Amino acid sequence: MKRIIAALAAATSTAATLLAGGATAPQANAADHHAQPNLATTVRAGGEDKFGCPLGDVCFISAYEPWDVTNSWYRYGVYNLSGIYGEYGVDNNQTGGAHVDLCIQYNGGECYPGPAAGSYWWGDLTPVNSIRLRP
Repeated sequence: MKRIIAALAAATSTAATLLAGGATAPQANAADHHAQPNLATTVRAGGEDKFGCPLGDVCFISAYEPWDVTNSWYRYGVYNLSGIYGEYGVDNNQTGGAHVDLCIQYNGGECYPGPAAGSYWWGDLTPVNSIRLRP
């Protein structure tokens, strides 16, 4: 029982560090990783940023080339996640300073700020079980 509690505490601490700004770009590794894309977050004429995330959305971007949008959300609210493990980009392409929070618990519990509107970052989303979009 003590091992389980210690493991949960370590996982929560790691998740808090990642979600509170400690997330980093995927590292280049010849075996399985590609380097983080060096792309600006400027909006194209089509209303999408360079990752293909629609203007106004929050998107998860695959950590491997060609860095496709794997999930996107548009409306404010809480969304439970399923099947999201490992490295992803979190692309906040919302406007007007809207926020995205990454949450350890389902249904929007124990949340930490994600990237600011108009920006993105890369990190391990394994501990994230829900996201919250808010004004």
